[in-house]
Amino acid sequence: MAFCGYRLNGPQALALGLASHCLSSIPKGGWPGLLNTLDEMLVSRPGQSDAEIARFLDAQPSITSQRLPKISGALQAVLLAPTPTEVWERACELKNSSEFKKIDASFQAAIDTLLAGSPISVAVIAEQLARGGRLSRSQAFEWEYHLSLACLREGDFFEGVRSRLITKGSTPQWKFSHPSQIPHATLNSILGTKSGIV
Repeated sequence: MAFCGYRLNGPQALALGLASHCLSSIPKGGWPGLLNTLDEMLVSRPGQSDAEIARFLDAQPSITSQRLPKISGALQAVLLAPTPTEVWERACELKNSSEFKKIDASFQAAIDTLLAGSPISVAVIAEQLARGGRLSRSQAFEWEYHLSLACLREGDFFEGVRSRLITKGSTPQWKFSHPSQIPHATLNSILGTKSGIV
């Protein structure tokens, strides 16, 4: 999903375990009031905050989880590819095959998003998925901060903004047209490998 930009709604995030609660309506006091209440719980009673927050959210009107569209074998082959280059190539193969029209429309849009996006992004996401599970929460946030700055400095962020927002729909001119063209030095610099962040 990270590779192909699939957009999850709240109930789907709940089904995947990416969220613990999904509220069905704006709580009393609005979202600022809810966030202030949660912040007070975290700051004032840090030792008891997890259980207290869970009880508080359990009392809010909520939505049950929602099943995701079925992932076909062809799409699974893309998502489970071992390298960014293979992810890209398998996505191209799927896009040009008869199987493409058989998968859910939301996944079709996701594959289109992947192939229209920056190859650098595909390579960085692949490394995040491969390495992120070994990091503590604080290390993950530190790495995410580094990646954000590095992508601004060396990635295709500004070209993406130019093509989408400034020239409104022009074809982006990415630095590389395929993940296999990205030099190791460029990718390592973005990832922070040499600086010891990961």
